[in-house]
Amino acid sequence: MELDRLLSSLHTYFQKTRVRNDVFDVLNQITSLLPASGIFTYNDGSSGNHLFLAGTIPIYFRNDRYNIPVEIWIVETYPMAPPVCFVRPTAEMMIRPRHPHVSKEGFIVVPYLTDWQENNTLVELVAQLSSIFGGIPPVFQRPKHEMTSEIEEKDHTQWTEDRSSRIRNDCESQRLSSSFHSIDLESQRISDDDRVKRNLKMDVIAEIQLRVQQCFQDIKDDIDLQMEHQIQLKKSKTRVEEGIVSLQRHCEQLTKRKEVLMQQNARADEWLRHYDTNTQVDIDSIILPKDSLTTQLLLALADYHSCEDALYYLDRCLSNGNIAFDLYLKQIRKLSTKQFLSLALAQKLAQLQREKPPRH
Repeated sequence: MELDRLLSSLHTYFQKTRVRNDVFDVLNQITSLLPASGIFTYNDGSSGNHLFLAGTIPIYFRNDRYNIPVEIWIVETYPMAPPVCFVRPTAEMMIRPRHPHVSKEGFIVVPYLTDWQENNTLVELVAQLSSIFGGIPPVFQRPKHEMTSEIEEKDHTQWTEDRSSRIRNDCESQRLSSSFHSIDLESQRISDDDRVKRNLKMDVIAEIQLRVQQCFQDIKDDIDLQMEHQIQLKKSKTRVEEGIVSLQRHCEQLTKRKEVLMQQNARADEWLRHYDTNTQVDIDSIILPKDSLTTQLLLALADYHSCEDALYYLDRCLSNGNIAFDLYLKQIRKLSTKQFLSLALAQKLAQLQREKPPRH
């Protein structure tokens, strides 16, 4: 296709795939735009062969559709840098004076270009231009007397070639033109007055539309801010409700623990009242075992730990060479067997004590 052919001949773009995709999308949306290539000169004086889109974009002004002629130049650093856009009026058009977004040379300045981001697209740019130009058209039809003056200048040389043969006709035409001259001036004055009134009316409408757009934008910004506050309030409400639920669960747990603690305190008080005596307690007799199971358990644990100490000192004697290796092994086997039996006996006695009902 034509776009691929143009891009294959251009080697200035850093992101040629992105350029192709964006241009392809906007050509599918706006069929009145056509791709072309040409020499583009930057502000620093450098120039190069670049891709541009030429044609018209549609706008709707007072419920009527109009086509605005534009050129959209794709710079070599696109999409990091915005495209350069111009309004190119035809011979029947002229650029609207003091337009807020178009200079007298046709250079376009809109917020979408000045606030350009890398993810912006040409489709969105054309949509913005159509919206803005629909409120304030950048061009209007050139007055007829300006066009006729250009035509008269072109025909002047041809008229002078046969001057000698048309003197009589010229004299008569001069007399006739003098009679129509006042009519032409009057109609021109009325046309100029109408044009001034129309321009003033368009200026007033454009100013009102700008103020309305600004008012709508301020209202939109305020609504967005309030919506953001509402979202934050909903999040805070959710956190507060979760905190209340967590505190309620914590209070329920504390209430249950308080009830358990009060029951245990009541049992402790009951036990103290039941076993509270005024008899003197023999300190030495407290640490003595009260039954045979406890006595056997203490003896078994004592045997276990004594075997542990004996094994330690046997290792020391073997390291120091104070005991023969055969005698060491014999004593180790004997002490290990005794230690194992003591531990098994102690575990059995502890199990019996746990199964024994408590004394009151």
